[in-house]
Formats: sequence, C-alpha cells, structure tokens
Amino acid sequence: MSALFTCSHPTRVILIRHARSTFNQMGRYQGSSDEAVLTEAGLEAARKTGREIASLGIDAIYTSRLTRVRQTTAEMLTEIAAVRHALPELIEDDRLREIDLHAWQGLTYTEVRQRYATDYRCWVERPHEFQVLAQPEPSGSAIATLAPSNSADSTFARRPVLDLYARVERFWPDLLARHAGKTVAIVSHSGTIRAAIGTALGIPPARFHLLQQSNCGISQLAFAPNSSIAQLETLNLTEHLGETLPKTKEGKQGVRLLLVAAKTVDDAQAIALSRRWRDIDLDFCLSEAGAAAWTAHRVLADRPATTRYFYDSADRPDWDRTLDRQRDLAAKSGRFLTGAIVASEAYVRDRLSRYFGSSASVWQPHPGAFSVLHHPHADRLPSIQALNIPTY
Repeated sequence: MSALFTCSHPTRVILIRHARSTFNQMGRYQGSSDEAVLTEAGLEAARKTGREIASLGIDAIYTSRLTRVRQTTAEMLTEIAAVRHALPELIEDDRLREIDLHAWQGLTYTEVRQRYATDYRCWVERPHEFQVLAQPEPSGSAIATLAPSNSADSTFARRPVLDLYARVERFWPDLLARHAGKTVAIVSHSGTIRAAIGTALGIPPARFHLLQQSNCGISQLAFAPNSSIAQLETLNLTEHLGETLPKTKEGKQGVRLLLVAAKTVDDAQAIALSRRWRDIDLDFCLSEAGAAAWTAHRVLADRPATTRYFYDSADRPDWDRTLDRQRDLAAKSGRFLTGAIVASEAYVRDRLSRYFGSSASVWQPHPGAFSVLHHPHADRLPSIQALNIPTY
C-alpha cells in the first residue's frame, strides 16, 4: 500500500465479522454468494456486539453489501443508537465482500472434502496457490470448475486468495486517506477480515488460514500517522458473546496455548489472570526464569497439579522440544491439551512473527492480557485464535 494521507493522530480500525448465518449453521461454504441470512442466535449476537462497541466513538462504518453483513450492521446500529445522538456514517463497499469461491459456494464442507479432495488440500495447506477456472456461459452467468495446478489456459484462471488480498489492498489507501486520525469500523466476512489484517501487517497470503475470525469477533488495528503498516492491538475478542475463549475452528484436538508477556504483568494483573483462567483446565506451563517465573507461580498458585517447565531465556531449543512433546502426547492420546506460556514480550513477539511471517513490531502484547494459539496438527503451523484478551 502507498501512504496517501497525512495526520498527526493514529487511525484505529475495528473489524467485525458478521453474525452466525444459516449457511454457518448448515456447514456450507458461503463465499461471495448472497443466499444466507442471520439465524435468531446471530441476530442476538449482533445486538450484543453493537452494545460492546457503542461507546468507542466510531466515526464511520464500512460494510460489505451482502445480506448477512447488512443484517449484522442493522442490529448493531439499533444498539449504538441507544447511546449516541448521531449515528456513524454508513458506507457500503463491494471490495469488502467475501472471497469468491465459485463452485464451492453452497456446498457443505463434507461435500467439498469428498468431491474436491486434492484441491481442498491445496486450499488448506497452500491457499496462495489454490485456483479455480471461472468460465462464462452463453447466458452470461458463470460456472466454475477447479483448475488443475498445471493448467495451460490461464484465461479464466483465478486465485481466490490472491484476488482477495489484491482487492482489500486497494481498499486501504481510500479508507486511510478519508478517515486519517479517526476511529472506523469494518463489518465484513471472515476471509475478508483476515486478508485486511494480513495486508495491514505484512502477513503473506500463504498464512491466510492462520488468523481466526469468529462470528461477531472483534479485532482492532492501529495505523500510525502517515503509515500504511498497522499494529494489531486485539484479535477476535468474543467475551462479549459469553465465551471464555474463542471456539476452536478445527475442534477439540491438538494443543492450545495461552501466551502471556510477563514483563507487563503486575501483581493485580496476575491475580486477575488467575481468576480469568479459573474455568480453564491447564495441563502444563512453560516459563522463563525471573519475572516470568514469578508471574507463572502467581497465576498457578491454585493449580498444584499443573506440570511446569522453567527455562533460561536462551534455551529456545528446549522450549521447542517441550512443545513438540506436548503436541505428540495430544496426537497419540487423542486428548486436547491446554498449556500456558509465560515469557518476555520479546519472546511473544518473536514467536508470533515467526509463525505468521511478519515483522515482530506489528505485535503488541497488552499489560495483563493474554493471547491464544491453537496447534491442531503437529505438522502444520498454529492458528492464532485471539490476541490481547483482557483480564479486567
């Protein structure tokens, strides 16, 4: 992105995925189709989300034109109107529609895995290489078939993830130029929000699936003055929906990690963190020595049975070997394990930057907050479920 704006204050962008839809309920791919509408539970979640953001001083709301997003936005606005005299400016932008998945749209997840097994594996493991063939019919409508990876005819070849990234990247300069120094919300779709965060942080399309976005999950970016590169302040917060932690996208398998940057945690925050984790079963904890070890002992004071590992900050290979053993244990036993990592801010930033292929500077652990990673498979990178979940 090119910097086309000038301002002395940061621009904050709040990103919200639409509420649960009928296609979500049925386990169907939605893509850029417009057949799905919100469920009753989705309508209520949208209202809860509106109440959550009503006091944030939002100047404008950008949305997709698809029905499920329009409904989410309408429900949110009813709650915002209850506390504000003037509603934010509402702007629909087709660049914020969901990823175009062509032939998969409307099919169930099971149907796609069975009918397009090879292509589905490419979609999951190499999303930046996934492609389809979109061929126009005489009627003017379009059908799509999956393109072979060695297809010589590129006339109608599309790479949906790369197309989505390019579309969102064209959107950012317009928003930043028009709303420099303001607070803006985007209500959109899972794929679109992941691409928006990816382009703003420099996360490559190959990591597209590693950023989780739950229905009505709230994320926030901060663009420094005159910069097109953001910091991710929060990701996928869902506590306002009554969730202790975001639901795992790939089910209860593998290892879930709770990350705490210990240097930023004082005694009151450690107590709050312990209370916040009260209903979470912790199987193990990895911690650095010094301030991190103090924080880990304080947080785990009421958990004498939790297995604990303490390492010097330089012992990165030992950390990795311990994590590998936990992932192997989860895979062999079929158990879903949850562990805590209490480390320096530098370690947390380094770990996130290595997983997601970005600069370490775009990740900013908040004081007293924690983040969540999920390793569902030992041979794949983890996804980040949430960043900077507050404890009080």
